[in-house]
Parts: sequence; C-alpha cells; structure tokens
Amino acid sequence: NGGYSVDVPVIVGLNDANYEKSLNDSLMRQMQEYIAAFIAEENTADSLLQVQVTTGFCTKDFLSILWEGTRDGMPVRFAKNFDLLGQRAVTLADMLTQTSLEAAQAQAGEDWTAEQFYLTADGELILIGRNAEGGQTIEPLRESGICQNPLSFFYFLKKERKKV
Repeated sequence: NGGYSVDVPVIVGLNDANYEKSLNDSLMRQMQEYIAAFIAEENTADSLLQVQVTTGFCTKDFLSILWEGTRDGMPVRFAKNFDLLGQRAVTLADMLTQTSLEAAQAQAGEDWTAEQFYLTADGELILIGRNAEGGQTIEPLRESGICQNPLSFFYFLKKERKKV
C-alpha cells in the first residue's frame, strides 16, 4: 500500500570507472533497501514516501549528497559523504577532534551518529538530528573550535596519502 518517489543519484566522471560503478551500485542498493523497508511497513493507501537528492560540496576529491523529503508527512533526511580519491565513505569522526565530535553529539541529540552530516556547496557543515518530538532537524554545527577551515580535512587526507 502507499506510494513512493525516491531520487537515486548517478555519479559520473570519476577517474576510476570501477569505483564509479561500485559507488553507483551501492547508492542504488541503499535506496532499494530504503524503499523495501517502507513497503514492508503496514502502510495505508495514503502512505507516501517522497525523497529528492541535493548535491552539496563537490570536487574531484569529495562529494556530499543529501536526501530530503517526507515520509507520511514527517520530514526525512539522510546524507552520504565520500572521499573520492580514497574511495571511501567519510564520517565526522574522520574530520573532527573528539571534543568537537562530542559537541556535535550534544547539539544533534543522543541517537545521532557521525554519518549524519552534510556539507553544503559552500562547505558549511550541517548536522542532521532529531527534535524532542522525534522529527528530524537540520542545522549548522555550532561548535566553533573545529578548525579555521572545515575543509582542511581534505588537505590532511591528501597529505597523509602522500606519506604512505
């Protein structure tokens, strides 16, 4: 019962065609699992899942993707962040000090995980959390002591790769 409309991004133009295919297959599989979970629930004929994709920060080295929409009228948001050169998913634990990670946890709520963030096209770090009613929230990270440039993490990654 119910209906759905879910965007699935397709990544093109990466230097490694195998990684590009693997990444696209993984994104498709994740969205199929998300849809299957929605269908498996006891939905009514009026149940509706609608999710659109926004591409945030995107360079040849990094990609941040945000899915945003509604599930039966309640907001839903989730994000994926990728180090394209290292060919791996990135969490805030990769980017923040432990103190800053704890501040993000305190701001976003106790059920928040380090995967629940998004970098806007301008590089602003956005946390995806929950409010007291259980609905999702989205807000900039208020922690000011992370680093001068939140994108300095990517410089660090490149530097570390050269050392190996």
